Amino acid sequence: MLKDAGFQDIRLQPKDNSNEIVGKWVPDMHIEGYVASFIIEAKKYKN
Repeated sequence: MLKDAGFQDIRLQPKDNSNEIVGKWVPDMHIEGYVASFIIEAKKYKN
């Protein structure tokens, strides 16, 4: 989706504490096995 929106140099890095972050969203649902928190970096250049 980022690429389709014109972004380049896309980098995705899972956060070290992703399980802890996601686990707090909906406690007792154990969604951290299905969802992760990422740091997303990308560049969009003007044409």
